[in-house]
Amino acid sequence: MLTTTNNRILLPLFLLFFLILITSPALAFKRNLRCQIIRDAIVFAPEHLQDYLINNFEAVHKGVHHVDIYDKNMNALDPYDAKDVYLAMLDSISKGKLCSYNTAHRFGVLAGYLAEAVSPVEHKKLRDLIPGRVHYDGQHPVSDIESSLSRIFRNYRNPYLGQQQRKVTDFLYIVAVNEIVDHWVSVWTAAKQDVGELKVVGYDIQRTRQADLLRGVNLRLPG
Repeated sequence: MLTTTNNRILLPLFLLFFLILITSPALAFKRNLRCQIIRDAIVFAPEHLQDYLINNFEAVHKGVHHVDIYDKNMNALDPYDAKDVYLAMLDSISKGKLCSYNTAHRFGVLAGYLAEAVSPVEHKKLRDLIPGRVHYDGQHPVSDIESSLSRIFRNYRNPYLGQQQRKVTDFLYIVAVNEIVDHWVSVWTAAKQDVGELKVVGYDIQRTRQADLLRGVNLRLPG
């Protein structure tokens, strides 16, 4: 009798959990994919900013996984929260808090939000979703973070909603990398920091081997 009663209680709970699981929002770029995105973004970062990001890579890397909190809690992530992160970065960098863990960590947090703002679908396979060639499209200054986020939604997220063709996922991956670099450089310069020499337009990363994944092939990074 006790076993039957327990089963009657547990079965509805199991079904409820299953329904929540399959209907919960999922992050678009998966954990490993975001690791690769920030490595590629660091490769494209200008000289002095790149040095800072490499020297603080552990904090940046942990920051990009901040969005996983939403995935674990099955909550919807609002990419517009990137505005608060950007403004907090601007404040801390302007005050010279470059040695603060939180400052470096926010570079990763901002990258995670921007990647999610760009991509409208749930990507699952790491190898199939990283382009063989990722190119740098030049620096595009961000003058207003809220307007920039609206532009990303308007130009990328909304038009490509639900599309998972390879040409689309390659395109969105490259967009995400370049948007991250644009926002990193913009907040750095807005805080009166010298970014150093910019990469030339067309500078690229090319991958031909599985071993090239999860590291920048043109630059040795920690990890």
